[in-house]
Amino acid sequence: MNRIFQKISSILPLTTLKAKFALAFSAYFLLVIIVITTFYWFDNQKNKFNQVATTLYQINHNLKKADNIEKDFFNNESINPKFYQSDGKSLYILKYNTALRKILKDLQNLKLSPQVIENEIDTDIDTLSILINQYQHVFDTLTRLQKIRGFKDYGLEGKMRDFVHQLENKDYKINQTILLTIRRHEKDFFLRKEGVYIERWQNQVNDLIEEINEQKNNKNKEEILYLLSNYKATFLELTRIEAQIGYSNNMGFRQQISQISTLLEKKLEIIDQKISQKIEELVKNINQRVAILIVICLILNILLAVTVYRKLSRPIKYLSLSIHEIIQSNFDEKIELYPYEANDEIGRLAKDFKFMVKSLRFKTQELQVTNEELSQQAEEIIAQRDNIEHFSRQLVKINEDMTASLNYAKRIQNALLSFDKKMSHALPQHFVFFKPRDIVSGDFYWFAEKGNKVIIAAVDCTGHGVPGAFMSMIGNTLLNQIVHDREIHEPHLILNELHKGVWQTLRQEDHAIKDGMDISLCTVDFANKSLAFAGARHPLLIIQNNHYELIKGDKISIGENADYSYTSHIFDIQTSTSFYIFSDGYADQFGGENNKKFSIQKLKELLLSIYLEDMETQKNRVEQALTHWQNAHKQIDDILLIGFKV
Repeated sequence: MNRIFQKISSILPLTTLKAKFALAFSAYFLLVIIVITTFYWFDNQKNKFNQVATTLYQINHNLKKADNIEKDFFNNESINPKFYQSDGKSLYILKYNTALRKILKDLQNLKLSPQVIENEIDTDIDTLSILINQYQHVFDTLTRLQKIRGFKDYGLEGKMRDFVHQLENKDYKINQTILLTIRRHEKDFFLRKEGVYIERWQNQVNDLIEEINEQKNNKNKEEILYLLSNYKATFLELTRIEAQIGYSNNMGFRQQISQISTLLEKKLEIIDQKISQKIEELVKNINQRVAILIVICLILNILLAVTVYRKLSRPIKYLSLSIHEIIQSNFDEKIELYPYEANDEIGRLAKDFKFMVKSLRFKTQELQVTNEELSQQAEEIIAQRDNIEHFSRQLVKINEDMTASLNYAKRIQNALLSFDKKMSHALPQHFVFFKPRDIVSGDFYWFAEKGNKVIIAAVDCTGHGVPGAFMSMIGNTLLNQIVHDREIHEPHLILNELHKGVWQTLRQEDHAIKDGMDISLCTVDFANKSLAFAGARHPLLIIQNNHYELIKGDKISIGENADYSYTSHIFDIQTSTSFYIFSDGYADQFGGENNKKFSIQKLKELLLSIYLEDMETQKNRVEQALTHWQNAHKQIDDILLIGFKV
């Protein structure tokens, strides 16, 4: 390579770096052109096979599209009156035929491809074309049969319905029981597609015809027999058409079209495997030959690089050593660049580098000053970070203290509002589902036993958390005074007094925004076998003998207006009855697939489905339903639901 370079140098004037590099680059460029040309030829072959694979993918895509259109036709168009009104014209059929035409066109183009012919895939392509034509023929047969079959007022079904409606609507002397049984077997067949209903239908029709024939004084006898005969013939023809179409995907023409679709998919998979195998072989061949060319080019490049190095590196080497020395000395002004005064490119490079060194020395001094300033700023940032960490620890301590205080408040609230033992003694069949949103709750339940009466309430105070807990304490205190101290037991009178107490305690006349509570309150009188109810915005749900009734409370909250009298509702409890009172937290909880509220309607249906269970099971079912509905959604309010049976 060195001799070749010298020979060329004697012919051409290589006095500049530009000329020398031009010669080296020309040799290198020639080698690259050879590699690129070879690679391009192989890549072109690979692309042609990829085009075949892409066409196969398009065929497979259009085949799946045709299969989906076929299913959509029988799911949608077969029950569309416009299909029968337009004499069998359908957008689904048009789309289906278009998809198959595209497949046949692609198959024809594939058959002409040299890659297909060379690899003996053309016979597989012919098989695919035959299967596609069979596929279209079966679909055309199915659509023709569906058009004959009809739907509702069209086709055979329309004729059948017309005959039977004449039998039903006119004032004929017909055994209506048998006729209704015939219609039921007819509907059972169309719903279940089972032959046993055809046999039952025929037996009933024959019985009816025999009964009509035995009637002597029926002036409409001939007309009835004519309608029955036509009805029978039309129904049997309709069942025959149904059988041809196929009661399911595994019967009749529907089975044929499914089998052809499966064969098409398998055949496409075989062709695709052949093409993929050929592409893999081609890629392997390309990789081997390209590797050989790369090795050859590397050897030639190494020889060329060695020659260029010997001719160009000597002045560059000395210049590089002096540059390295300057860098090692951190651009010390005492170290000078190696003097190289030639007028070629290397000489100009030496001058430019000398100027650059001078500029870098100036910039280094500026950076030193900037570095000192940054060090001072870093010390200030560290001090600020320490202050932030100190404040963060203080916030953690404050949060821990607040949480401890709230937990203590919760214990106090639970102690004051605990009625479990009293309720278990007075109302053995009951459950309480109570789920506060925060540590302390604005919802609470209240209970009292006064002689032969028990008083039970579900209360929802304004707000939740700490504000709601304060309101619950006020409500509990007022209820104790009204029931225990003043011996008021009627629900509507209790609410009237509670309403006055909240209004006065919170001085509602001085505030534009009224705080208070919503409540459902019941008094069970075991001596008189009755239950009295009064409510403020909250209802009472009564379930008896698989029927429920929702008794709504008054629309005025406790503490909302200065003067208001609540309504009393009294119910007889001679028969075993289940009662449910609750706050709005359960029904208002968001969840489900569409993030909607649970709703009062769903709550009523849930309780109706479980009210016969024992109370512990009901509580578990209520909790499970809420957990399933809420899933990962956040609880938005306190939840309270009480159920009892008397």
